Amino acid sequence: MEKLVCGSCIFGLKAIMGSDEWIPVWISEVIPLTDDISSFRIEPTNGHELMPAKPGQHLLIQARIADQWVQRPYTISSAAGEREYYEITVKREFHGVFSKWLFEEDHDNTFIRITEPEGDYFADLTSHKPIVCLVSGIGVTPALAICRSLIHEEEVQQRLHIDYSASSKEQMVCREELQAAQVW
Repeated sequence: MEKLVCGSCIFGLKAIMGSDEWIPVWISEVIPLTDDISSFRIEPTNGHELMPAKPGQHLLIQARIADQWVQRPYTISSAAGEREYYEITVKREFHGVFSKWLFEEDHDNTFIRITEPEGDYFADLTSHKPIVCLVSGIGVTPALAICRSLIHEEEVQQRLHIDYSASSKEQMVCREELQAAQVW
């Protein structure tokens, strides 16, 4: 089977076959990073346990927006070993229905639904091969997840190089965090 970068259609196919498994969650925290980029922490409801994610995987997130279910895949930006919450880092898109809803709605006690982490395109932290990420703008999210995962898993000794570009320093999300993780 070929590896899929997005794979968000897989869940729809499962639903057609009668096996959709949405996990009820809520947005527990919104962390503004720039004027148009924020991180959203997502925690499970009813004691549901979160499955570990691999750095680079995504969640398919579904919310009720204007009386319709709308869904969108977002890359997980939290560390792979994080079990309390998932974090997604989102850029507000002018025509983006979901991102606009994330930024404009008050999320106190707003319940949404997610899938378990998905996607076959992720970093293998069990390998000793160096990882190189060439990223730009909001495309930094998989590299951020890899960096956070390597820090979280202290026994993993793997080299990571992130080449991060943007139009300005202000658009470089989590730049200070990435620089602080720098080891020569």
